[in-house]
Amino acid sequence: MIDDKRTARKFSTLRLSVTSYCNLSCLYCNPAGDRFGRKDVKPAEFYTDLVKKIHQINPLQKVRITGGEPTFYPFLVSIVKDLKMIGIPEVHMTTNGIRLGRLAGSLRSAGLDGINVSVDSIDPQTFQKLSGSNQLPLVLSGIEDAVESGLKVKINCTVMRNINSSQLFSIFNYFDLRGIPVRFLELMRMGPVAASHERDLFSEKEIIESLGRGEPILPLGRAVSGTANYYRTLDGRSFGVIANHSNSFCSDCDRLRMDHTGQLFGCLTSRRPYDVSEDREELSRNLASALDQKQREFSGEELVHMMRIGG
Repeated sequence: MIDDKRTARKFSTLRLSVTSYCNLSCLYCNPAGDRFGRKDVKPAEFYTDLVKKIHQINPLQKVRITGGEPTFYPFLVSIVKDLKMIGIPEVHMTTNGIRLGRLAGSLRSAGLDGINVSVDSIDPQTFQKLSGSNQLPLVLSGIEDAVESGLKVKINCTVMRNINSSQLFSIFNYFDLRGIPVRFLELMRMGPVAASHERDLFSEKEIIESLGRGEPILPLGRAVSGTANYYRTLDGRSFGVIANHSNSFCSDCDRLRMDHTGQLFGCLTSRRPYDVSEDREELSRNLASALDQKQREFSGEELVHMMRIGG
């Protein structure tokens, strides 16, 4: 396993982007509504062969399938099966949920362990403002289908000041009542929001105050290599905050990224890719170089488009 001797840091999770195409135009990711990569479709074997090479010299505990929007990848069910067959213990996916309902059962049968669904508002107007879509009912019904299929579901909510920052309690309450964990994400200084980030950032402290409603909130901490700090309300309900900027988790991040072209990045903010070489020694060197891309604190990157590197 590739290991940074200075910090005992290892790659144990791979975020695998299978497409750069997305059907939404979220303000913090793709406000121009650009449509990348719809025709650039690679077979499932292309990705699983690369993952297998990595797994053989750097055993992975988890692969998270991302995009773009991965539910538009036509071989999604096949790639889940293949990743399980090559020995990946956990296979998860991140999705916007619009096409989830039609796929949830098949994905669970194929071996998918869990999904993170991005839901930034349960108010239809705010949801449309943030995502460019009026399909909130489809997202919510897809989440219900996923839960019924046996998938472990988590909600990711990216918070933007003066857009959805006043709605956090209603989002938390809606999903908590259904037994679905919610993590609130600080806005990342990436791509299209880099210039306005200081204005739009709603910090972890503000998120906690908003959910506490004047009552004390108990900090539960963060798992090693985890992204979320967890908290508990006085009535015993828990939520997470992924605080990229105000409480960075970069120092023990264990995630490797592969974009939809099959190139590797050690950090979300990296511009330099590395190949999955056929030669084991060269691949080991490339993984070590990718590990060196890791930051101690998250800085963001205005020139990196998350749809291209994998969100």
